[in-house]
Amino acid sequence: MNVHRRVLGPVLGLIFLSPLPLLAQGYSGELRVRADVVGFQGLERDSLAESAVPGSGLQRRLPDGTIVTCLEGDFCRWFGSIDDTETITPVYQDLRLTAWPGIQGLSLHTQLRGRVASDDGWPRGGEEIEAITAYVSYQQSGLRARAGRIVRSSPLGYRNFDGGSLTWAGLGPVRVEAYGGWGLGPGLDAPRDGDLLADVDEFAPDDRALIYGFEAGLDVARTFFASGFYQREIRSDRAALHSERVGGTLRALVGPATLDGSATYDLIGEEFNDIRFQASSPIAGGFGLLLEGRHYLPFFEYWTIWSAFDPVAFNEGRGLLTWTHAGSGLTLEVGGGYRDYDETEAGVEFADIESDGWRLYGGGRWSRGPWFVDGGYRSETTFGAARYGGDLTVGRRFDDAGRVALFFNSTKTFGEFRIGEQVGTGGGVDASWNVGALTFSGAAALYRLTYDNRPSVEDWTQPRAHLSIAWRFGSRPAPRTSMRGIGGY
Repeated sequence: MNVHRRVLGPVLGLIFLSPLPLLAQGYSGELRVRADVVGFQGLERDSLAESAVPGSGLQRRLPDGTIVTCLEGDFCRWFGSIDDTETITPVYQDLRLTAWPGIQGLSLHTQLRGRVASDDGWPRGGEEIEAITAYVSYQQSGLRARAGRIVRSSPLGYRNFDGGSLTWAGLGPVRVEAYGGWGLGPGLDAPRDGDLLADVDEFAPDDRALIYGFEAGLDVARTFFASGFYQREIRSDRAALHSERVGGTLRALVGPATLDGSATYDLIGEEFNDIRFQASSPIAGGFGLLLEGRHYLPFFEYWTIWSAFDPVAFNEGRGLLTWTHAGSGLTLEVGGGYRDYDETEAGVEFADIESDGWRLYGGGRWSRGPWFVDGGYRSETTFGAARYGGDLTVGRRFDDAGRVALFFNSTKTFGEFRIGEQVGTGGGVDASWNVGALTFSGAAALYRLTYDNRPSVEDWTQPRAHLSIAWRFGSRPAPRTSMRGIGGY
């Protein structure tokens, strides 16, 4: 039996079968159940004897145009689509619970997730129950201590770990935090030496990792905020280092303008992974301007084989100009960006592969009374691929009780690293409605996927749908979902 199920199953039973008012003087929670229906077209491997395929070399073309990979004296192989569309129905359950047992400053927090899938092909469909967070928090006179499964969000990413943290905010504008414990794989909610990685990676870690770090922040009169942080993750037997990085963030309000910046630096690779700077400000006449510059280099933990490769960095600049007419509820936006990739020092000399690209965007929103319209068009031509498409949503709100919307979109993708083109066009309806402590929401859509110059893949229609029910409970119920400003699917 799954370890998470053995441990968390009794906890869930205790939560729902025990009289919660006896366990805590105050509690607040939400239980959300969501079921999805997703259709997909499978692929199957096909082959021909190498001698039966005309031409020479590794890459060849069949008479119908299919590109195949050939090994001399062996076979030419390719993947073709399966005629029948398969459907998977995953079901998720999320429980968020906060309780105050009556001791000043003490609270209990947890987020539990369960999932069941109708097919083993859905990622982690067999993980019935897992704990995303489960910790005890105590706060008193500027001091806050937490212990359990804690989640942290920073420019280094969103991740959780099993351990503790201590935060001191009693030094005026200065805040300091130290944390440490057993590290969990990013996005796994489980140790790296567990079955999740071992089942898919022959060289997955066979020992747990220790994570520790600290962060210091400075907040001056709500107009200037800066922070710096350090984080290290190492195998518990100290035989290998997974990561060691530092970074910082900055925000300043200068008149009507807002300046934001952040940076992360890899101490092992001795290079910056991400540097961002953004400036935004309203302009006269309802106009607003946002400018951003970014340098990005992918980071891979040093236990993975990907860390042995030399990823390519890019530099990017983008801007967005907005105009809002308050009287009509209309907002228009236009923007674009330019991205330039570093030299790869690899590849074939005869191929003229682009190393830069452009992004363009135009769109708008209109809201008047209960009605709203939201739409936009995006064009992106960049290193290795291109994508063009737009979307439109038209809907109506019913105060805070609910909303209904129709949505349509179309996207075309193609490029240097893709043989042929794909066009996806579709639309559907989505809705949400509050009934007391319950919120019902759902959507249903059909997408037609067509292909040019890809004879091995058949055109097909993909169904997508979801339905969720959220129940808010407790002596201090969580606020229900607001329908104001909510667009389409």
